Amino acid sequence: RVQTEPDGSYAVTGLYPSDDPAVPDNPATTGVVEGYHAYTITVYDCAGGGPPTTVTDVEVVDALSRRDITMSAGKTISGTLTVSDAATGGTVPTGFSIWTYADPWVDGGWGQTTVNPDGTYSITGLVDPQGSDYLLFVYPQGDSGYLPQSVRVSSSDFPADDPVTPENENDTATKDIELSRGGSIIGVVKDGAGTDLEEICVWVSGNDGTADGPAVSDGYYGWAQTDSGGNFTVPGLSAGTFNAYFYDCSPSRNGQYSMAQVSDIRVVAGQPKVLAAAVVMPAASRITGRVFRDTGIEN
Repeated sequence: RVQTEPDGSYAVTGLYPSDDPAVPDNPATTGVVEGYHAYTITVYDCAGGGPPTTVTDVEVVDALSRRDITMSAGKTISGTLTVSDAATGGTVPTGFSIWTYADPWVDGGWGQTTVNPDGTYSITGLVDPQGSDYLLFVYPQGDSGYLPQSVRVSSSDFPADDPVTPENENDTATKDIELSRGGSIIGVVKDGAGTDLEEICVWVSGNDGTADGPAVSDGYYGWAQTDSGGNFTVPGLSAGTFNAYFYDCSPSRNGQYSMAQVSDIRVVAGQPKVLAAAVVMPAASRITGRVFRDTGIEN
């Protein structure tokens, strides 16, 4: 494995000549491979600017064999990310990530990028989908409150090849994406004496929705940690019914409180759900005692 020089040159050394009658076999087997053999070269763009290129049947016939390789620019998916949120004027917070992969899978059919401050994005260097689609996944950053989004880019969204048009000018599919703001769960956490608790971790998962509202599959949906006033907000939730679990994650308290749970929390799309009552953390039970060696000496 080597990397090209600034001028595009490369050199792979230590190869056996193609006509060597005795070449060590694969390390997983024994014996030798007899007679003629060739090499396969696969080139990857480390900067993500183009799909991999593979050249087969490369002969090494003397001490210095030459094989020049031309890489294609690849396909591009680009567009603009907007948000349906009047409070931000439609401005997209910076740092959102977009990933894509071919469906069904095609070797080398994936890519990723970060959305620009103006909401535009461009994923370059994608292999020809060869009849497959590309799936785009948008992952909002941190606690922005927006919902993840996935869209499908059909192979037909890429312009058809035109022999008159240069290939690298005819390989871009445009897909604009709009994000929606999710709902949230807001509340406050206290101890049994009514004191606000800082550093309580809140973990939100879905439930089957039997109590109220649509079903949400089980699994992680978001988390938060209480501030000095015991307040927390878990943003970016889809519409549905959730459970919230509360853990004492303060290093200084060393597990002073047991877990608390609030079940069947109904969240409406794009709306905050404020818990009607404070979440009370029960004091944790303790086991105390003394430890001795088998000799009876205190350890």
